Amino acid sequence: MPSLTHVCMFSKHGWERTTVTEAAKIFPETVSAISGIFMCELCHQYVYFSKQGYQIRHFGHTPDADKSCPERTFGPSKSIDYYEREHDLPIRITLLQSDFEFELGLLGVPLPVLNNLQDQMIKITLSQESKAIFSYSLKERLHENEITYVSVGRIPSAEYLIGLDCKSHLAFSCWPKRVQGISSTGTLFDISSRKKLPYDADVQVGKPYYLLTAGCIVRTCKSISLTRLFTKTSYGKVWYIYTVIANALDDDSAKFFLNLHCRLTDRPVKIQPIWPIYIRSPYVIHCNSHKMTFHVQGEGIQTKCFPSVSHQYRYSVENGTVERIVCNDRQQLISAGRTKMLKYIYFWREPLNYTTKIPSVSVTDVAGHVIQPGVADRLPSKGIMRVHTPYDGIAIIKKVGQILEKRRLKAGIPSEIDSLQFGYKVEILQGLDHVWSIQYQREALQSAQEEGPLLQKLKSGTGHPIQVPHSWGAVAVKLDLYPQIKQWLYLRIREGHIPESSYQEFKHFIDSLSAR
Repeated sequence: MPSLTHVCMFSKHGWERTTVTEAAKIFPETVSAISGIFMCELCHQYVYFSKQGYQIRHFGHTPDADKSCPERTFGPSKSIDYYEREHDLPIRITLLQSDFEFELGLLGVPLPVLNNLQDQMIKITLSQESKAIFSYSLKERLHENEITYVSVGRIPSAEYLIGLDCKSHLAFSCWPKRVQGISSTGTLFDISSRKKLPYDADVQVGKPYYLLTAGCIVRTCKSISLTRLFTKTSYGKVWYIYTVIANALDDDSAKFFLNLHCRLTDRPVKIQPIWPIYIRSPYVIHCNSHKMTFHVQGEGIQTKCFPSVSHQYRYSVENGTVERIVCNDRQQLISAGRTKMLKYIYFWREPLNYTTKIPSVSVTDVAGHVIQPGVADRLPSKGIMRVHTPYDGIAIIKKVGQILEKRRLKAGIPSEIDSLQFGYKVEILQGLDHVWSIQYQREALQSAQEEGPLLQKLKSGTGHPIQVPHSWGAVAVKLDLYPQIKQWLYLRIREGHIPESSYQEFKHFIDSLSAR
């Protein structure tokens, strides 16, 4: 009997492809499908592994398994992978008061195309009982470098049918005719972006997701945190919305997500452009070159291009592959997937004669009050600031021009910078962009005339001589804004004593500086 060829086994990193030879080294005897050790990545059903006997060892589906698996239908000799144009438009969910609604994302198109649009419409038809139709003007809705989300109602639909008046135009040639919608057996949404995860998507430990399902989940494993938010009835079905988090990368949590047709992994699929210099907008890379080098990460991932082009090179690295393609057309679809397309970007070749917005960062004190950039004469409460950035970046902490520390900032995760002092400067970088900075310095006297009266009191002091405290040596180096007083203090330190009234006057002065 021929063996199934799209088989995975759970490992420390998640589900990884395996072969009969590799499995035989670990399992000398029969492995039943009930064990859940091996799964078919085409249909996400568990499969058995036969023992050595009159037949060659092989993976196979049980007789009572779902017959819809493509490899079971067409046989293992047929190549089964995703279609190079088979991608969905993004769908995101919005939670309302005991309700939810869905939006479909319309991808941005080049400016010349926008200028030529007239009365063309897009019609989005729901496939479920209501057969609702949503119509939108492309000219009014589409943008050049942004994705536009349009409402597709509050009723979960298993599929969204896309009708375009201008399908023949190059900019729309890759748009799908059908978009996979909401499955009644369970659909996951990334909470931060609210976007629906595609079939066979990667999920990660510690990352929260919304789970929308038409069935109540009674029990879960210990490594899964599940919280029901609310229920909703629509066309005779009761829909449940949960938040779900995997707390560990283990067998039980991996099987929970596999039942939702997603894979738990610590190596999620990514497409990261490397060279040349580019500008990125949602789902689009703008680059003034006909070549693109990018890094692809993920288990069992392959990449494709539409229109089809050949790779100049492709070689493996420790955590993925580095690939280069030569683009024949101005607009190229680059995708990564396994049996389904999981990630995609459009590569637009055009002059980079525009700039993107500088990423905004949020900087607050411990009480949540916003800290404005620039020069400050007051330290934040407890000498602590909290930085929240939209992208990975770096915080550079300097003192008198010297770098004390470079601290990595993670996108979406607040970072705390403490022990701030006068003389410190904090700079925030997002990528190579300098986006925010602040310098702390004590408030200077307004003029040399204002420094004069204090200096006169210090010089004309009376009373018994008092030994100069050793701590005043450290105070002297902080008086750059008061050069005359600094010079006076150095003289007193060399002499070793100071009149009593001058001592009290100077002590009051340095206490007032600390309070500012």
